[in-house]
Amino acid sequence: MNGVMRRAALVVMAVVLVGFVGPAARGQTRGEVRGEFVRLVEKQVGDREFLGVVVDRFEGAGQATLLVPMRRTESGRVVRNEDLAAWARRLRPGTKVEIAYVGDGGAMFIKRAESAQHREGRGDDLEAVVRRLQERLQTMEKQIVELREENRHLRRRLEEKQTDAKTSSQRSALDEEVVTQERASGLPDGMRGFRGMVRGTVVRKGDGEFLLKVQKVLKVWKANKAENPQSAVGKILAIVLPREGRLLEQQRKTFRELKVGDQVVVEPFHYKGNALTVVEELRKAD
Repeated sequence: MNGVMRRAALVVMAVVLVGFVGPAARGQTRGEVRGEFVRLVEKQVGDREFLGVVVDRFEGAGQATLLVPMRRTESGRVVRNEDLAAWARRLRPGTKVEIAYVGDGGAMFIKRAESAQHREGRGDDLEAVVRRLQERLQTMEKQIVELREENRHLRRRLEEKQTDAKTSSQRSALDEEVVTQERASGLPDGMRGFRGMVRGTVVRKGDGEFLLKVQKVLKVWKANKAENPQSAVGKILAIVLPREGRLLEQQRKTFRELKVGDQVVVEPFHYKGNALTVVEELRKAD
């Protein structure tokens, strides 16, 4: 029926959705505002920006700005209460509204809202349903985009872990493959069980490994089991980065900066095979 005023009510309790994010329980005030809708505004409260509904009060007490509260999603994210926000965006200047609020520190957060608007024709109720469905669809589409982004992030992390695992697997064959390709000296028997520090020249870089021509054995630790550490001097030895460790990121950074011909000081230990493994120190020589 054209020109007939029908009352459309939206009653949304913010706490029922997922969790009301607004004023604290202490110091709350409650009340109602009746009047005509004027406009929407954005208002900063603390570190968050809220959608505000400006109402010209019937009581002649001037205008009041009531804020659409936030809600907490099941994943813990704080987002705007889209149901109340959608209601607010459908308002037109002059629409009569009745809003119950919870106040704190001068800010009034909408708890329940009703509005009366002109409706025309029998199809109005169906159109309202369609609009609500479209709004919910838009919300779902936003959530899908967020989930896709999170999925891409998880896939990148998985690929990084798989790459690390592949690199670790490749290193296990280093003592045969790299030494053969570069005509490395192989690990002298006197260096098996070595614990200490050496200085030398980088003669080749690979994927997480390098060949070092040893010039000098700088230190030998008490835990050393090598019978003749000096047997490494003049030899080209295969040295690999560790798979894990507290200094791994710094070691990787230093390794990326190394060039063939650089003089380095390294603290390699022998565990098995023909390769030594960097334990802690890896730096360019002074």
